[in-house]
Amino acid sequence: MRVYGGLRSHAKALERTIKTQYIDNIWLVDDWKTEWLKDTVPMTQLQTYVEQLISERHFRLKLIAPDWNFQQELPD
Repeated sequence: MRVYGGLRSHAKALERTIKTQYIDNIWLVDDWKTEWLKDTVPMTQLQTYVEQLISERHFRLKLIAPDWNFQQELPD
């Protein structure tokens, strides 16, 4: 799991772009607003796409935790 940080507006723009690109591969869990990417999309593909979008669109986002364990706190 990777965690990115930066401008909220840039993070939201990135999220919208990803959802548009992968709309057919996203499913909602039990009518909650929790969205999951189907297993048919390799994680490396998504990671490459995110990095490409950040670079090409000059989003002010950066990787702050390249291998985040949700059971631990984020680095300062």
